[in-house]
Amino acid sequence: MSTQLSATTTTAPAASFAADGLLPTTVNAEFRCTGCGHAAPAQYHDPEADAEDNQLLPKPGWARQQALHTAQVTLEKRARKALSLRRCPQCGARDPLALRRSYWMALLPIAAVLPATFMVSVIATVMLLPGPPGQGIALRLPLFVGALCSLIIGAVITPRQHRRLLRGADDAVRIS
Repeated sequence: MSTQLSATTTTAPAASFAADGLLPTTVNAEFRCTGCGHAAPAQYHDPEADAEDNQLLPKPGWARQQALHTAQVTLEKRARKALSLRRCPQCGARDPLALRRSYWMALLPIAAVLPATFMVSVIATVMLLPGPPGQGIALRLPLFVGALCSLIIGAVITPRQHRRLLRGADDAVRIS
């Protein structure tokens, strides 16, 4: 079943956050599943905002307004992303387009890990299996082992990262 989710965020006025001197960490939004027609109010609480060091706003003035605006825009962007990945409580489906995008985001750490894995595998294979340098199999075996190790590591890391992204979206959004 194909389901598309849309998130419309509505936030509290900036003055209510500025009064206590802290950056906003929660956004009220509307969760809507166009596949089954389920609509419900939702609340997104940013788990990354609690871990950030810079939670206090600067003194009143332009810098405070800019910091508040930047935090609000970032929070709304994270809320839209999490709401699109959230499973519909009525039909249990997720947005297929958002799932594809999140899978590509899960592939990003692989871009950093695979070249190093490939090089280490090739070097280790050459060192462990010394042979005459002029023969064809001796030239191709390290490349094959490097590609195989990279494939195995990619196949392990990507699904785990994707599940972590989906679990994070489910935990951050509360649907009433």
